[in-house]
Amino acid sequence: MQIFSCMQRDIFSQKTLKIFLIALAVMVYPSLGSIFPLFPPLIGVVYILWANAIKEKEYIFVFLWILYTIVFESIWGLPLYFLMVTMLVMYTVIEPKIYHLLHANIFLKLIRVAIFDILYFIFIEGYEILMGKDIISESFVLIYYLLIDLAGVILL
Repeated sequence: MQIFSCMQRDIFSQKTLKIFLIALAVMVYPSLGSIFPLFPPLIGVVYILWANAIKEKEYIFVFLWILYTIVFESIWGLPLYFLMVTMLVMYTVIEPKIYHLLHANIFLKLIRVAIFDILYFIFIEGYEILMGKDIISESFVLIYYLLIDLAGVILL
C-alpha cells in the first residue's frame, strides 16, 4: 500500500493546477471568441461556476471568474461591469426565489442559466436603447449562445 501512496497527488498541487488552468482559460478563451465569433462566451456556465465558488468559499475562483467577465467585456467592447452587475442581481435577488420554488438540481441549473442569460441580454438591450449604440446586432447569435450555455450546464 505504501507504493501507491506516493503516486497520489496532494490536494495543494491539485488546487494549484486547477487555478493555473482556469487562469489560462480566462486569458485565452475570450480572445479566441473575438477571433472566432461562433465561440460561445459561456457566460451562463461562468455564472454557475462563480456562484458555486461563492457557496464553497473559494475566493480565488470567485476572483478568477470575475476576471473572466472583465476580460470578456473588454475584448468584446461591451459595457464594463454589466456582466458582474447581472451576476450580483441574479445571485442576490432572483436565485433565492428560484431555490424557494424549485428543488430539482439539473432543472434548477437550467432555469438559473436561462434567466441569467436573458437578464444580461435585457441589460445589453437597455444600454443600446439608452446610448443609441448597436452592440449585438444578431439576435439569433444570442439564442445560439443561450443554447450552448444550457448544454454546458447539463454537462457540468
